[in-house]
Amino acid sequence: MFERLVFLVGTTSLAILTLLVAETIFHGSTLVQRYRRKIAESVLYGLVSFLTIRFGLEIVPGVIVDFRGGVIGLALLTGGWSIGSVAVVAALLTRWTLGGAGMIPGLFGICADFLLVALWLRFFRGGWGRDNLPIRLLAEVGVLVGVSEAFSLAAVDFGGMSRDNVVFNAGILFLVQLVGTLSAGTAFRIRSSLTRILGQLRESEERFRNLVEKSPDMFYRFSTTRGAIYCSPQVETMLGYSVESIVQNPFGWKAKVHPDDLERKLEQVKQAGPDKSFEVEYRFRDSAGNWRWLRDRSIGISECGSETIINGIITDITALRQQQKLFREMFNLAPELICEVDYAGHLLQINPAWEKQLGYAASELLGRTVFEFMHPQDVEATRRMGDEINFGRRVQGFINRYQCKGGGYRHIEWMATRMPDTNHRLGIGRDVTERLLAETEIRAAHERMKCLIDNIPDPLWLKDSEGRYLAVNEAWKRIMRVESEEVVGKTARDLFSPELAERFEAEDPGMMESGSPIQMIEKVPTPQGGIEYYEAWKRAIRIGSSEMLGTVGCARNITARLQLESKLTKYRLLVDAVRDIILFINPETGRIVEANPFACSSYGYDRNELLSLSVFDL
Repeated sequence: MFERLVFLVGTTSLAILTLLVAETIFHGSTLVQRYRRKIAESVLYGLVSFLTIRFGLEIVPGVIVDFRGGVIGLALLTGGWSIGSVAVVAALLTRWTLGGAGMIPGLFGICADFLLVALWLRFFRGGWGRDNLPIRLLAEVGVLVGVSEAFSLAAVDFGGMSRDNVVFNAGILFLVQLVGTLSAGTAFRIRSSLTRILGQLRESEERFRNLVEKSPDMFYRFSTTRGAIYCSPQVETMLGYSVESIVQNPFGWKAKVHPDDLERKLEQVKQAGPDKSFEVEYRFRDSAGNWRWLRDRSIGISECGSETIINGIITDITALRQQQKLFREMFNLAPELICEVDYAGHLLQINPAWEKQLGYAASELLGRTVFEFMHPQDVEATRRMGDEINFGRRVQGFINRYQCKGGGYRHIEWMATRMPDTNHRLGIGRDVTERLLAETEIRAAHERMKCLIDNIPDPLWLKDSEGRYLAVNEAWKRIMRVESEEVVGKTARDLFSPELAERFEAEDPGMMESGSPIQMIEKVPTPQGGIEYYEAWKRAIRIGSSEMLGTVGCARNITARLQLESKLTKYRLLVDAVRDIILFINPETGRIVEANPFACSSYGYDRNELLSLSVFDL
């Protein structure tokens, strides 16, 4: 009996091993990726069912003890109805072909295994799945198939075998199904976990490889005793050296570090440890002989005895260094005042323009607040502006006064903003003292000119090349009965009737084209319904010799003059018609200033000759 038990355990273990190895092969095969996984597993479980029954333990002629129940239970548990059905069909066909006295009970036992486990999984366990097989579920399935197989064996007529032997063999078969199911399921579970872990490791390795290969930075691994152990392929694009040349000469990098930077680099490496990382910038000679600026920082340091392993990353900052150099040169050469101040207004950094324009050396300014050099009347307004900058507002055009070292104040116009990620403020100031003085003079001159023009009794106006009014004086507004804000930017058609606007603008195009001034008389209606006459002078204005600015004009009311001239014409006709001598004489000089035709004929002179004489000559 002991030999039978050993043989049964051996065949069961062989079946489990075959199942596990074959399933592992199928799981990793490209065949599974090309076809459906269930096809491969159906073939697997069918094959194992055949091998289990074919090489089972024949306890008496025609009666076979095997692990088929466990195979069917695992097929249902891990593969569902389809794979379980294939395992059952394979078991039925195999057992039917072997025949023997226990064939019929064996066939019924196979069907009972399938139905019991299927119903149990369907109605009591809520489905199946192979990734995580709980030990309790495996044990329950093992008990089901064990009971089914034991009753199947007990139902056989053994032809002389005692009942005790039947019970013993049934118990052995029950234990084989239980232990086999637990063993095989646990093996599946371990294999699935290992497969998942290995898959995660492969994915992690692949992600790290992609990160290293696609990153513009260079990753390296360095030993303080063995030198360079590894460097990523970016060393070729960054410095022009091959990976092999770095690894084969692990300490050769020292000769390529700039002599002025080597000691600082070595000191950082010497002090590095698990609790102390480092970051250092230095120059490194590339394969073309050019110096490249590198930023070297550790990302993991470990110690193994006297050896320190450093994992690090190197970034090429040559372009950044060049930009910093360019910025520093611009900073030093800028004529504007540039400064960095903290939240309280302390000067942290200034450019040389401060000394050139205010007279203070950098040592006299740095660390002190800007308010110490500011006009007292501007301090409060500057503090309020600083608060607005701290809240993210960008200030432009703010002017305050700073005291010069030699005395006096300079007006500084600021553009300022808050620096990213800090409470510091960056300011750029321009000395606008002369500009403000010039603007003051210009405003004063403008006021004087405006006062002069507005007090001229004759109307004056200025228009651009499109006919829009740019400026008019008070006399023009009074005559046209409009205000300044109603005039500037508008054309004559916006202000006057179409007929009057057409008359006002008729001569402008031709005058601007020819450049010749014109003189004309305009009729202007009065509010009382009358007409006033104005003598107007217009001319085009150019900037330089080409650009046309517009036209300028002035006018004078000649209504009274024309009326007087009309009366004088009437008086002239009356005097000329009189048949008496009429002379107009200057009482101071006695000269004749006017004479009628009868006087000329009476004295025998023409009019010009008579007007050249005095009364004393007659």
